[in-house]
Amino acid sequence: AAVSGLTSNLQQLESQLDKKVMEVQATTASRDATVRDLASVQEQLAEQVAEQQRIVDVKDARVCELEREKDLLEQKCKEQEQLVAIRDCTIAELTCSRQSLEQQLEAQRVSNSGDQGQIADLRSAREQLEGLVKEKEAMVASLE
Repeated sequence: AAVSGLTSNLQQLESQLDKKVMEVQATTASRDATVRDLASVQEQLAEQVAEQQRIVDVKDARVCELEREKDLLEQKCKEQEQLVAIRDCTIAELTCSRQSLEQQLEAQRVSNSGDQGQIADLRSAREQLEGLVKEKEAMVASLE
């Protein structure tokens, strides 16, 4: 009876041990599956991080390109501002030259109008002289 009780206890313990082993195996299998799932998720995250890094690298390169373009545009803007300043100075110089030439032209016109008066006086005097010469020639011809 004692052996039978011990055997029964032993069988119960073996049964409990088998249950515990199966529980541990099931827990281990579940944990292994979780570890595999986590490893897969970690691999996917690593791929996503790598892809995001490639995107960041492309964007950084574009930013550098845009900064170079901005620098070139700023340089062109400065050059254009210099050209505008040169043009404005040239316009001012040409305006001064034009005013000076207009003043010279007006002075020349005044001088020319005085010359025209003298020319008219000289023509009149010449006509008078020609008239006198004809009179004298007529007198000489009549004396002969």
